[in-house]
Amino acid sequence: MEAGFDQGHAIHCSPLIRREEDYRYLDVLERRKLFRHLYDFARLADIRYKTFVFEKREINGHDELVTRMSREVGLFVRDNLEFFQSFDRRIVYYDNGQKEITNLVNTALNVLIDVEVRKVRPSDYCLFQVADLLCALELARRKMASPQGISKSEEEFFQGPRNLKKNYLRPIERKRL
Repeated sequence: MEAGFDQGHAIHCSPLIRREEDYRYLDVLERRKLFRHLYDFARLADIRYKTFVFEKREINGHDELVTRMSREVGLFVRDNLEFFQSFDRRIVYYDNGQKEITNLVNTALNVLIDVEVRKVRPSDYCLFQVADLLCALELARRKMASPQGISKSEEEFFQGPRNLKKNYLRPIERKRL
């Protein structure tokens, strides 16, 4: 298996980029190689994606966060209802990692479109790992647009904001819904 990880290892992109957890002993070239394998899979897969970002500092408490998440996801689904209804089945794969998202998936989505929810382990589904990758890239995009910019570990990993934009953000943008 790649970089000495066993078959059941799931790539977690943010720790990979920051050289944390399972990736602390890998050099930047090995970590980039793992990231690139997953990125290339995402780029070549027949997928479309949408990310939602909620700034904690702009939200007053848990209830407001849940309300905003439900509203934004609901609006997105309603605006793209024809797309979602074009599928015979809609399956949501989730690891039940955050209670708010579990509730959102089980209630808000089922009100708008009939979905089947399956609890998964990230290591069992490559597309689940792709979702993690897309979230990590969206976070980097947001950081690039902020006055602080990307972190030193992101700067090293992506070899600067220009390369991040050119080699990762622009190519995957074509997959955005």
